[in-house]
Amino acid sequence: MQQSPESQVKSSSAVLDVRGLAAPDNILAILKKASELPNGSTLEFVIESNPFQLYDLLQQRGYVLEMLPQNDGTFLGKAKARDRDAGH
Repeated sequence: MQQSPESQVKSSSAVLDVRGLAAPDNILAILKKASELPNGSTLEFVIESNPFQLYDLLQQRGYVLEMLPQNDGTFLGKAKARDRDAGH
């Protein structure tokens, strides 16, 4: 898992590159990193395919997921914690 140099990193973002990790290790790495985020931060990650099961897994943990297809066939994911003070 390496930092993706081509991603634009903001101060409130973490970037995770899980290309090359087999399932379920790629999903587990994303879930672990998301759980370590400070409140209000965004996790950006690069993955080889659209991980449909990740939408529900992150939603159950209080995150919103946006997946963006990239020109090289990979996907850029953006997971952000829902406002914990607003309730569900």
